[in-house]
Amino acid sequence: MEATGRKKIIMAGIVTDVCLLFPALSAVAEGYDVYAVVDASSTWDDATRDAAMLRMSQAGVKVTTWGSVLAEVMDDWRNPVGYPLGGVLGGHTAYGLVYESYLAQQAQQDSAE
Repeated sequence: MEATGRKKIIMAGIVTDVCLLFPALSAVAEGYDVYAVVDASSTWDDATRDAAMLRMSQAGVKVTTWGSVLAEVMDDWRNPVGYPLGGVLGGHTAYGLVYESYLAQQAQQDSAE
């Protein structure tokens, strides 16, 4: 990480309360801007997940989801990869309704031209 000069880290772990929690805490302590993708990680039960999320959040880790990371990394959905990534988001989240609405609008615009 140091060699790249970048300060943001997006991470997940097999087990949220160990494989994600401890590296995230260490990275924040070293000055990195850490995003912990909790729905790309797993754990034993809700209480364990919630405790890990709370501890990370209190330490300055940005607790997030894969959909939020995708949207933030995209920044501008007019980017050429915005359309296919919108399909990924739409296929796996409630954004599917938004994506279907967009496709319907595009079809209407195409038929009007």
